Amino acid sequence: MISFKNNKLVLSLAASLIISYSSAAFATPGTPVIAWMPDSHNSGSVNVQWDMWWGENGKSWNLTANNTQQCEGDLINNGKQAQKGQCDVNLTEGVYNLQVELCNDSGCTLSERKSIAVNASNTGSETPADPTTPDTPTPITDSNKTPADPVIAWMPTSYQLNGDSVAIDLTWDMWWGVNGDHWKLLQNGQVIHTGTLTAQTDNSAQTASQQITLNNTGNYEFSVELCNGEGSEEVCSVSDTIALSVTSNTSGSTPADPVDPLSPPDDPTTPPNDSIDPVVSGWPLQEYNVAYNNTSGKVVASYFVEWGVYGRNYHVADIPATNLTHVLYGFIAICGENPSALPGTQAALNNECADQADDTVTFVDRYATLEKSYPGDKWDDPVRGNFGQLIKMKQQVPGIKILPSIGGWTLSDPFFDIVNNPSRKATFVASAVDFVRQYDFFDGIDIDWEFPGGNGANPNLGSSADAQGFADLMSDLRVALDQLELETGRDYELTAAMNVSEGKVNNVNYQQAAPYMDYVFAMSYDFYGAWNNEIGHHTALFPTTDGSNAGLNVIDGVTNLINAGVPANKIVVGAGMYGRGWKGVKNGQGNGPIDGTWEAGVLDYKDIEVNYLGGLNGVGINGFDYSYDETAQAPSLYRESTGELITYDNPRSVRAKGEAVIINGLAGLFSWEIDADNGHILNAMHQGLNHPRTDGLSDDFEHTDGSGGGNLGTGGGSGGDTGGGDTGVGTDAGGNDTGENSFYNINLSTLQSAEYDLTNSDLMRKVKLSIATLDNAEVELIQPGRSANPGNVKRLEEIISSSDWDYIFPRRAPEYTYINFLKAVGKFPSMCGDYDDGRNAEEICRKSLATMFAHFAQETGGHTKHWVEAEWRQGLHWIREMGWTEEMRGGYNGECNPDVWQGQTWPCGKFDDGEFKSYFGRGAKQLSYNYNYGPFSEAMFGTVDTLLDNPEMVADTWLNLASAVFFYVYPQPPKPSMLHVVDGTWQPNSRDLDNGLVPGFGVSTQIINGGVECGGSVEIQQSVNRIDYYRNFAQYLNVPVPASEVMGCKGMRQFDADGSGALPIYWEQDWSWSTETADGQSYACQLVGYQTPFSSFKEGDYALCVDHHFDVNIDYDQ
Repeated sequence: MISFKNNKLVLSLAASLIISYSSAAFATPGTPVIAWMPDSHNSGSVNVQWDMWWGENGKSWNLTANNTQQCEGDLINNGKQAQKGQCDVNLTEGVYNLQVELCNDSGCTLSERKSIAVNASNTGSETPADPTTPDTPTPITDSNKTPADPVIAWMPTSYQLNGDSVAIDLTWDMWWGVNGDHWKLLQNGQVIHTGTLTAQTDNSAQTASQQITLNNTGNYEFSVELCNGEGSEEVCSVSDTIALSVTSNTSGSTPADPVDPLSPPDDPTTPPNDSIDPVVSGWPLQEYNVAYNNTSGKVVASYFVEWGVYGRNYHVADIPATNLTHVLYGFIAICGENPSALPGTQAALNNECADQADDTVTFVDRYATLEKSYPGDKWDDPVRGNFGQLIKMKQQVPGIKILPSIGGWTLSDPFFDIVNNPSRKATFVASAVDFVRQYDFFDGIDIDWEFPGGNGANPNLGSSADAQGFADLMSDLRVALDQLELETGRDYELTAAMNVSEGKVNNVNYQQAAPYMDYVFAMSYDFYGAWNNEIGHHTALFPTTDGSNAGLNVIDGVTNLINAGVPANKIVVGAGMYGRGWKGVKNGQGNGPIDGTWEAGVLDYKDIEVNYLGGLNGVGINGFDYSYDETAQAPSLYRESTGELITYDNPRSVRAKGEAVIINGLAGLFSWEIDADNGHILNAMHQGLNHPRTDGLSDDFEHTDGSGGGNLGTGGGSGGDTGGGDTGVGTDAGGNDTGENSFYNINLSTLQSAEYDLTNSDLMRKVKLSIATLDNAEVELIQPGRSANPGNVKRLEEIISSSDWDYIFPRRAPEYTYINFLKAVGKFPSMCGDYDDGRNAEEICRKSLATMFAHFAQETGGHTKHWVEAEWRQGLHWIREMGWTEEMRGGYNGECNPDVWQGQTWPCGKFDDGEFKSYFGRGAKQLSYNYNYGPFSEAMFGTVDTLLDNPEMVADTWLNLASAVFFYVYPQPPKPSMLHVVDGTWQPNSRDLDNGLVPGFGVSTQIINGGVECGGSVEIQQSVNRIDYYRNFAQYLNVPVPASEVMGCKGMRQFDADGSGALPIYWEQDWSWSTETADGQSYACQLVGYQTPFSSFKEGDYALCVDHHFDVNIDYDQ
């Protein structure tokens, strides 16, 4: 057995970060802030208000104008809760600098100065009041008086049709400022309602409401304009735009009902909840988060800490809720004796618990939890702050589970007595359940007792009785939550965050506790840290080669839980969104904690990535060197000059954890803590669980099986040169009347005309020409040396002979034949084709081949130095994704579900027993997923069915190389095609240049795998490989490589929608408002950059798009 004698002082990060609450016993007050006020006033009385939102309280305050005191007041000390004050000051004409001073016994704190101008009262007015009606406010209609900005009140961003329509109430407010005399409501940029207002001269608030009826599914944008004047004199301010989505009341999937936790399944391998499927809606994703479809049903959870709203500036709105199944709110405290609590925390608890019984649950920070204001909050809302924001999250992402986490490292002391005293335990259980009943957005209870049996923050607490005490607590909480379920008709989960070391696992009676629990959040991190000088990977997945961390790794910890009686399908593995580090490391020992992000020894992952690693794919900066322990699956950074060592989780190690979850039938992944991530760790959690992106794109990370990043036929972004043309359809399209018909009549010729206009841009024409294909009957006739071969094939044969092919790819899979290569190129006439504008076709062909072959070598190469052939000649070694055969089931087919549009558009083939076929990586491009096989099939055969029914053809026929040529000539919006980069069709605009995107081999790497290999401060190994391979192929093919050519992609940001190559290529509903139709609908489609079932490359898809999205009667004879 492993001894943990050196690990007795291990502190859980989840609890130790509560140090954020600590403060000096005597400190100056928090900083006051003067509330918003206009920059100019008439002479007389001016009202000045100030707030101190959070911090040490003041005893008194005063307001000065130009350093002269104007007013003062006394204050009541409320700990660290908000304080405010106001007064009216009489000011004559002039300019004044206002400042508030807040004071206590330790000193004073000053606000920033606010400068205002005071004008002579009622003098020089351009529009004096009517002397006959002096008491009537004068409407402001002067064209120079632009109203203050309106603000649309908070509203859900996701709705469902109720029958054939949905009614939505929209309210806006202008809180203070110049009034408007009328307002407009805009839907998708078109005015759908106007209203008149009475403008007051006292800058008082204005508000109005309007009900909107929407009859169609889709995405809508709304804004409000507040205006003065008419015609050419009209001036308007505009609100921020809000985006809404409307779905059918029959669309989407309904999460399965969780199994009653009181009746665990007889088979312990059966998960208690087969489907954890949050409803994705309008909740925005921030930073680098990418939306994923949780096809595995696994838990994907994270802790959110209430103190993050301060220095970390991380708020509920920043949580990527649509990517999570669970949010765990840290922390809720317990009233009563808690010696481990930090002084500031204890003071807050004393205030909260003054009128509460011991052993009842309570807040730690009332301001952050309930009082802090956010946009859309009203002053009299009973719940604001984090809880108010969580309510909004729950409304917009109703499938997410939100649990209060009770306890934490310094707040666990009460548990030790509560669980061993039936009366006190009953008080706690009733209080915890009442808390969930009151704040009904919560979906259960999470217990974070650190730790049953002792060795927590308080060394004097803990006993052997805790083992049964914990089990009894789980039992009592489960019974109480079941009763609450009967009251509310909802399901409530019971979870706990638990240490996984053998000693602490043995201090809990899991045999009795586990049946009452939905999940155990295994704290599989903090195995090592700077609380002592013993160094090691703080969250390694496996033991290291020398076994030095045996017992201190994820797999050993999970094994401890399983051996103790926790079913595997209830264990959620922990990932660290942070690292731990030491300084002065020498001879395997540290010498104290490294400087941390928020506390010594602990660094946020996003801090590590930027300041120590040098980007997502960096290899270390500022003297740090990156290394990865392949055996332990754990990264580290080390700076030799100072002996500073950082161990942490990165996307690669987190993906490995996700794979371990799948292999071992575990429940999922969770992380501590969400504010420390920039999106890359949470993305990796989904990647490890094999979840597909919702945008249809492949994740750009390097696989060990030879498959690469990027994928064909998918898009992202929008914009670019799309051409002109009226997207709307006039009322003369088919003789429509005033709207009495249930279907809108429209001529096919009108739709064809609109399709032509929208796809007639110069860039669209060039792209369509470059992706044109040869008829398959002619492709099959291609033979080496055949005189009737297409011109581009003849050019190819002059450059690459059969013997050249054998020399370049001696380690290729046998399916990659020379004749297959000729056919693959022959299918696409633009590849090695002619140019009629003076460009040298042979030079472009040679450069294209060198570029393509270099990427072959990286994507499908053997990558071994043990072969006699150099690595640049080891390409095309892989034909099928490593480990997969044609008879294997359940792979890459999560989007085959006929209830989702991808499954309807690209229906998957089936085996004889009815199971879906597997769309794993095949061919030189390692083509994956049905939504890539389908478009490729349609381009090759004119139907999606051929390759969906027979995916093995992508490996066994000339399609194995044609898939790579397809990817080479097709653009991936907002990226241009690699062909257009090489032949010079793509020329960077100013936006591209700002992003470092310039012609050269490097930008082709950005296209194929930029998300992984590009953008860092140094060239990573994969990109270095590609450069080496390209230089070798260029030399072999006589391709000049100018010294000025940008070969790598370090510092090169990704393509975006404003680049010159951004070309929307998919048809989507045009939601704009039309004044030419009776019901205002456009009866048109628009081009977008994300993937839809309708492609602008397929003639006639425009009409199909209109027919799909609108109730139309298309006259195919007109």
